[in-house]
Amino acid sequence: MCSLRLRTDKEVCQLFMRLFANTNHSDGAQIIFDSLFEDFKLCFQNIDVLKNEPYWKMDDVFVVEANMEYIGDVTDEQFISFLESIADKWQFFGEIVKEEALASDTMEECNFLKKGVKMINIIY
Repeated sequence: MCSLRLRTDKEVCQLFMRLFANTNHSDGAQIIFDSLFEDFKLCFQNIDVLKNEPYWKMDDVFVVEANMEYIGDVTDEQFISFLESIADKWQFFGEIVKEEALASDTMEECNFLKKGVKMINIIY
């Protein structure tokens, strides 16, 4: 895992997530989305699902987009644990500070991806 810096200069910070879920209905996509937070419910609040619809490029894939807040005292280690609970391989983006993470079932050396997740993008 690379070095990253969460925006913790405020009490509550914003995060955007886009999940591509292997399912053929919105209820299944919501279940997969909710499963991402099973062990981390206390870290996230005010989860606002903006979109839950079929992904136009692929059959049996739904895209779920959500804004949420994380509590400002979440450490890098806690956030990395959250990421590692979803996938064991992530690609990070950002010039100086890493502020976007991507995991996909097509990434080389990805041996674990949470059940139902095809791809996930997190902007923090």
